[in-house]
Amino acid sequence: MTNLKRVLEDGEDLRPTFWKSWLGFSHSSVRVEKGSKVRGIKEGTPAEKAGIDKGDVITGVNGKQVESFQDLERMITTSEVGEILTLTIDRNGTEGDVRCETVPYPVEYRKKVEW
Repeated sequence: MTNLKRVLEDGEDLRPTFWKSWLGFSHSSVRVEKGSKVRGIKEGTPAEKAGIDKGDVITGVNGKQVESFQDLERMITTSEVGEILTLTIDRNGTEGDVRCETVPYPVEYRKKVEW
């Protein structure tokens, strides 16, 4: 919605600032109070290498609170490729941090669309 609003109001396409980076997991904020729960891990990705597990709830990125799916997506996908992110994870009631290096987003969404 942020991009649509900017395009309609200012004619500026913000997609080059979105979907830059990825860590290799799917997640959802359904059925969690805060954060976003990991639903799956792609083999061979930074998430797998860092030891992130299905069921982990990511509650923070670089010391900033993650409230929902949208927060986590924005924090990861707008990061620069090769950036090291510290994820705070709640695993079965125990909190800890893992570090992951971002990789390029696997789908090219950043192509400019002519309106």
